[in-house]
Amino acid sequence: MDGAIKFLKDGEEVIPNLFVKYEFGHTPGMINLILEADGKKMWFVSDLLHSDLQFENSQWSFFSDNNKEKAMNARINLIEELAKPNTIIANGNFVEEAFGYLKKEEDGKYRYER
Repeated sequence: MDGAIKFLKDGEEVIPNLFVKYEFGHTPGMINLILEADGKKMWFVSDLLHSDLQFENSQWSFFSDNNKEKAMNARINLIEELAKPNTIIANGNFVEEAFGYLKKEEDGKYRYER
């Protein structure tokens, strides 16, 4: 079993083009995965976002956030990353809308597009 477990650092490449991003505040050890190819990114988003309503209400937390302030700050940073061009969102928590794009409007509000 020697070498069977490898602890990954934030930003480390798991396999070619797939990177790990630690997210703090919801549960210990929670990560997002980022697939990069051809100038595009796909974020496999974890439980920091439970609903697309949180794009406009990033302060909303859930009972399972073990550190609400850290989770909110991580959520705000994540939303900014997701709104970058050529970024696809994959989130199993979004009922019937697991894949989409996030657009930041001129007024600063976010719009989730399927």
